[in-house]
Amino acid sequence: MHASTHGAIGIALITASYIITKSEKKTFIIGGILAFASHYILDFIGESPYKSMQEMLFIEVAVYLWSLVLMFFLGLKYLKFSVFGFFMANLMDYIDKKMYFSIFLPKEYPFTYYFHSKNQVLFPISYQKTIIAAIVSVILIGACFLILKNSKMRLNS
Repeated sequence: MHASTHGAIGIALITASYIITKSEKKTFIIGGILAFASHYILDFIGESPYKSMQEMLFIEVAVYLWSLVLMFFLGLKYLKFSVFGFFMANLMDYIDKKMYFSIFLPKEYPFTYYFHSKNQVLFPISYQKTIIAAIVSVILIGACFLILKNSKMRLNS
């Protein structure tokens, strides 16, 4: 899957960890491990490529900015959760794709297979379903925001 989908799942796992543990430390440890592991599982779903580099950058950056803006309104702690969840859920790609330089400069930064294999995809999906996954990612991040906002209000009252 694309980074936006991995990131949304990472944020959801961080959110669930915080709701369950009510501890920042446990959230970073448990949620971080779950977000990292989720990447491997999600990569069994093979997304279709975007139609252009501009489309990829627009969708991927927009989803990430959406998560940052929403969590910013909840406070620094939740913004850290969002960044960490997104980072941990994409860490396998950051390593294998050399911080995504492999996409832009494949000859200088060849793709490695520490966490991925060439035959890992079991469920290839169409371009339309790939776009739907990005939209669902936006909705999932919004749901996490609402859950955390509600949890924050209950803790403050």
